[in-house]
Amino acid sequence: MTNTTPVIVRLLLNQFAMSLFGIMLTFSTIMVSDAFGAAASFVAIFLYFYLTYNVMWDKGARDVISPDRDKKGSPAKGFLYSFLAMIPTVVLTVIFSVITVEMTNYSAFANSLYAFAKMVLMFAFQGMYHGFANLFGYHFVFYIICLFPAVIIGGISYMMGYKNIRIIPQKQDK
Repeated sequence: MTNTTPVIVRLLLNQFAMSLFGIMLTFSTIMVSDAFGAAASFVAIFLYFYLTYNVMWDKGARDVISPDRDKKGSPAKGFLYSFLAMIPTVVLTVIFSVITVEMTNYSAFANSLYAFAKMVLMFAFQGMYHGFANLFGYHFVFYIICLFPAVIIGGISYMMGYKNIRIIPQKQDK
């Protein structure tokens, strides 16, 4: 099995960078209207998915030529790599969701943990969704739903790379 740490680190760094980029875009456009914030969020999400596609397509293509490769590609590998890169986001989303649901006693510690989890989620890991979160509300279900697209795109992109299928065909040199 090849070393997967660089792929996971690249996915995690892309997620962090696109989260900050999404926050910058949405903060500058959300003051105009929520619709502009959602449009800026759409751009950031598209770019994030494109970066995820590139990393996972490349990993799938490299696994084909690897001497210790499996005889048949497993889309589960792509889903697994994407999920491993999402572990910090999953942990914070679970903390945020549990505190949101269990926030009946409103203790100072629970309020602090809730605010911390929400800010880290919004700024460091899911900032590209901020425009839509502002439009639809910062409900914990929204953050849970946002976990799935990157994992799905990662798995599909890995398999596409493994089978050498591109979304945009490369130009052939003559």
